[in-house]
This record gives sequence, structure tokens and C-alpha cells, in this order.
Amino acid sequence: MVKLLDILSEVILENSNTSNLIYSSEVQDNIKNNEVPLTDAVINLLYPKERIKVFHMASADEIDRIRGIINKENAISCFTEAEKSKIENVSFNLNFKVGGILFHLEGQKAFSSTSDLSSSVDKSGRRWVSYKKFPEGFQNEFLKYDKNSISNLETLKKYYTFVNELITKYLDQIKTKNSSKEDTFGNWDEVVVKRIKVLSILVNTKRIYATSGPFSMIDEPPFGEEELIKRLKSMSNDVSVLSDKNEILNWYTTRGGKIK
Repeated sequence: MVKLLDILSEVILENSNTSNLIYSSEVQDNIKNNEVPLTDAVINLLYPKERIKVFHMASADEIDRIRGIINKENAISCFTEAEKSKIENVSFNLNFKVGGILFHLEGQKAFSSTSDLSSSVDKSGRRWVSYKKFPEGFQNEFLKYDKNSISNLETLKKYYTFVNELITKYLDQIKTKNSSKEDTFGNWDEVVVKRIKVLSILVNTKRIYATSGPFSMIDEPPFGEEELIKRLKSMSNDVSVLSDKNEILNWYTTRGGKIK
């Protein structure tokens, strides 16, 4: 069982100036929007030290951010299953013309759902998940909590303790709900992980550096192709440069990726 002292210690470690954490407009907004913080206490209850292999889609300008969170506490949103068109085009949204890089990662599982969680991340790297991703009983009790009462360290402690106790109460139901194939809205599942390790990387340079056509980028990549490959290889020795759709799908599926 996770103790209150563990929860409080985590709050203090996140930000040595706890008043900034309490009065941060970002954190306050997350709380008032009925989002559940994925604290270490919550993660250890749901998935104690469970590591999982996942995928993350990215653009060239995200490389340094991802490199900066390797083996860190910062959480990152990933997937294990996606529509065929998303994978073969190495992009989740062709309208925004982003993507081009697919990371194969291993990380400690923090939360998961068979559909898109629409999770958000705060400046500390912590992920927040909507209360709607939890069972009905959890939702009903969670909504009764007076979020406006959180105004100092003591009330923040009480809120974290409340969330922890609620997770404990509905633990089995939470795991069942988020693994249910009935909840499959969206074009991919979502798995939040932290303490990541980069296993391999696929990059479609033709997509990233296209100057015309449907795959051309809105903004110029922050660096050239040679520098791109160099930076990716600093993260993993296994970097594949592919543009053929069948080869991309094969790279993805041979590493355990599923088509939705």
C-alpha cells in the first residue's frame, strides 16, 4: 500500500517551491477540469514496475525533446495499435503534415486505454487523464470532490490521498475498463510510459524533406537530412531509413506493432 508520506514526498520532489506547484494555473486548471494526475503512487498501484514495448510518432523538431526524457520520469504518450494508413504514412494527421519518424520504445507503463486517452502533460512532465477514462463508480465519487477547496499544501495532500484511495477502491474495474475492446474509439490506442529506452527508429526522409505534394511540411525541418540521421543514431544504433509503404508496415509489425 502506498503511504501518504510517499505521496507528499513526490509533491515536494516535483517542485522544491511547493507554493508554485499549488498555485500553478496549469495544475489548478487540470484539477478543475476533472483530470486525474498520474502520480507515482497511482502508477505503482495500477502497473507496479511493469515495462512495455510501444511506439511513438514524431516530427523532426521533437527529437531533442524525446532524447531529453530517456530514462527520466517524464511521461510520453505512445501506442501499440494504429490504423494502417497512419503507420504506412508515418503520420497521425496528414492535414497537419507532421510526422515522419517512428520510435520503438520500451518504458514503464503509467496508464493505457484501447482508445485515444486525449491525455495532457504539464510542465513537470506529468500526464493527466480525464476522469471519463475511469469506471462509472470512480467517476461518481470523483466528481463529488470539491476541487475549489485545493488552496495550500495541506489541501493538495488531501486531494492526492483521495485520488490514491479511489484508485485503490476501483483498481480491478479500472484495469478491466481500459483493456476492454468495447472502448475502441479513435484511430489508435494510447499507452502512457515513462523512463523510456529507445530500441529502434524508423525515419521516412522523403516525407520529412518533401518540398511539394501532400507530404510537404508546413514548416522547414530544423536541420538537414545528414544532421537528422546523426541525431537519431545518437539515440539508437538501429535506425532504418524507409519510404516504401510495405517496408514501413513490415518494420512496424515485426516489432510487435498491431494494425487497428
